[in-house]
Amino acid sequence: MKLPNINFKSLILIIFIISSCNFWEPDNNPILPENAILEILSLDSIWVKDLNQKRQIAISVKPKLKTSDIYIECQITGSDDTSYFKLLDDGNSQILNDSSNYADSLSGDRFAGDGVFTRYISAHFASSIGVYKFVFKCINSNYLEVQPCSIYVQVRENTRPFIVRFNTPDSLGLFNDFYAIVQDSEGAFDITLVNLVRKEAYFRTEAVYSMTQVDDTTWFWRSSAGVGAGLCTGYYPWSVRVADWTLRQFNQFVECVPVLIYFENSPPIVNSVSGPDTIWLVSNERVIFHYLIDVKDPQTALDLDTLLLTISDPEKEIINFTYFDDGGLINGTSFDSIAGDGIYTAGFSVDSTSRTNVWFTFTWIPTDRSPQRGSPDKTHLIILHREGTTNGFNVDKSIKNNYININ
Repeated sequence: MKLPNINFKSLILIIFIISSCNFWEPDNNPILPENAILEILSLDSIWVKDLNQKRQIAISVKPKLKTSDIYIECQITGSDDTSYFKLLDDGNSQILNDSSNYADSLSGDRFAGDGVFTRYISAHFASSIGVYKFVFKCINSNYLEVQPCSIYVQVRENTRPFIVRFNTPDSLGLFNDFYAIVQDSEGAFDITLVNLVRKEAYFRTEAVYSMTQVDDTTWFWRSSAGVGAGLCTGYYPWSVRVADWTLRQFNQFVECVPVLIYFENSPPIVNSVSGPDTIWLVSNERVIFHYLIDVKDPQTALDLDTLLLTISDPEKEIINFTYFDDGGLINGTSFDSIAGDGIYTAGFSVDSTSRTNVWFTFTWIPTDRSPQRGSPDKTHLIILHREGTTNGFNVDKSIKNNYININ
């Protein structure tokens, strides 16, 4: 069991709690006027780090009265700031200076005349922890006020989630399980993100994996073979990264102390080579043939890089060449039909100038991204025809994966 060492400050959040009685607070339950506010729209939470945070949300209301000569006025009770702010259905066209510093000077209304009145406000209205009352009034051009609609705003302290325990395997490989126990005093519903993070200090990069929730506090992730693609053998720091609704608003998170986990990169191997071992050449003709080299890697084909080829005869090494599993085309001819499938294609040609009755050795060496070389695999080829020369191999290296002309 590995315990994280966490010491974080609290965040302040503002949660709007809609009042009972369908938003209405009339005295003695009078009959609602015809042009009373019908509903409050998109009234979401304001999440702030402190009371001076300038983060804004849209406050929208929809009056029942459908006329063009009305506006909405909102007064906040409980705040040191006694100013009010207006909400307009103007399509964000007017500049307003009706509040001290918490309402945007532009209304923020999206569509003029759609019956929805909008204004952007920040948390600057809140001078301290407590409860605030928002009172909305619908006013026409004759300044005729109707029955107000109210909501309550509670400003309270938010606590960050914390990582109780982080269980890791001793080494990383196929089907290793990671577990994290995460809690939040506001409840499991407040946790919105639990990620497993692997860091690479040398490259200053990191890989992030989403963990799956098992129950209210337990999160789980199981490694697969491909997780080690591109990694060198060694120790890598792993940690758990957690965020709640408040932290997600600001791209912040809680992270435990990293745990070093050992990973061993196994080298790739040549699984099989398909191709001829004998070429019969008739005079004055050119023969084209291919080898298909199937390469396997314990970290999956994602870890494969290149395939190195050395061609030699009993007297000397003739040529070195490199192949790629990239699905490439040369002059419209497919040398590697599918990229990333672990099968490499090597093309060759022989003609009347090629030497005969000589065994050529093809040595295939796979490499991965770590980079690490696998064990060499050898195949042999003999060219048979009646007339030949003693020339060597010629290769046009200007085109990747081009035919190697054996002559």
